Amino acid sequence: MTTQVKRTTYGFTIIELITVITIIGILAAIGTVSYSGYQKRAAKSDVVSTAQQVKLKLGEYFTDKNNYPENKAAVVAYIGGVGSQLGDAFNLTKNSQSIQYAPTPSGCGSPTSPRCTSYTITIPGPYWGGASTENEVIRP
Repeated sequence: MTTQVKRTTYGFTIIELITVITIIGILAAIGTVSYSGYQKRAAKSDVVSTAQQVKLKLGEYFTDKNNYPENKAAVVAYIGGVGSQLGDAFNLTKNSQSIQYAPTPSGCGSPTSPRCTSYTITIPGPYWGGASTENEVIRP
């Protein structure tokens, strides 16, 4: 008489474990890449928002004085002088980069045109986590 032994196995095979670990790894990699992109977009959005607020304040300055400030120091002084936190935000330096303000080179105190009639705010890419060639430019 032969006796049959019933085998019961519990657990997973090595193939099943490797498959599950691979799938978890792929999902983690996708999540990490998506999250870092989200952080970069959020940082860029923050500095662009600050630059847009500065642009609005510069519009007020132009309305009051019929020209734009001659340099970044004058912008920071005006923005800080109107009781705003924007002066500090505009003056930030991060990753050895600074938000830059440049009036039109041909204007601003030249003998032919003594007043600033245009400007450019440039936010270098490394400031908000972008590449060195990715600059955000704000004009009036």
